[in-house]
Amino acid sequence: MQALNRYPIIKPPSDYDPSLNPVGMDVGTTRCCVGVNRVDGIEVIAIDNSSRLMPSYISYEEDMPKCGQIVCNRIKHYFKNTVFDIKRIIGR
Repeated sequence: MQALNRYPIIKPPSDYDPSLNPVGMDVGTTRCCVGVNRVDGIEVIAIDNSSRLMPSYISYEEDMPKCGQIVCNRIKHYFKNTVFDIKRIIGR
């Protein structure tokens, strides 16, 4: 029988401020989202045109990078400067 790995549970720091709102990001293969840990629970916030999920597309055209739905809408014009499915690329 194989032994299970044991990992220590980290104690919270003594200077932890419960009024802070930690942020977490989930970068998926096709979409990503951002959540904030509030006092009453985790809230997934709107990040792209009031949507809680944003396409995981990034474009580096012109002088400012763009991300999300606007990149999907313009991909046929800027396909050479667009990156998507990054998790599949990293996983190779």
